[in-house]
Amino acid sequence: MKLIDGDKLEKHLDYLIGQDTRFAKMCNGNDEYSRQRKYCFESDILSYKLCKNVMDYYLVTDVQPIERGHWVIIDDTEQFIAKCSVCGRTEDSRCINDMPYCHCGARMDGDVE
Repeated sequence: MKLIDGDKLEKHLDYLIGQDTRFAKMCNGNDEYSRQRKYCFESDILSYKLCKNVMDYYLVTDVQPIERGHWVIIDDTEQFIAKCSVCGRTEDSRCINDMPYCHCGARMDGDVE
């Protein structure tokens, strides 16, 4: 999944709508070429407005960055114990081998110390 900056995209769409609105107003001739150009600009404007509507409907508003951590071994016996480098929670080897995330939400994809 890729995240986008919704505010930046909306600003760009507003810019495009403004530009094409200005260009459409300049196509005021009665000849076929002017009418076709105006139609093209107006259809682009509708497309940009549709994109804004879709964007408003689908964009997620509250996205948190993923905290990244790793397991720090604190007891190196047969059933070793490790703690999360982010929150300090301790787990035994059964848990850390099966869980890609700590209970605090940190993604445990770093090297084990």
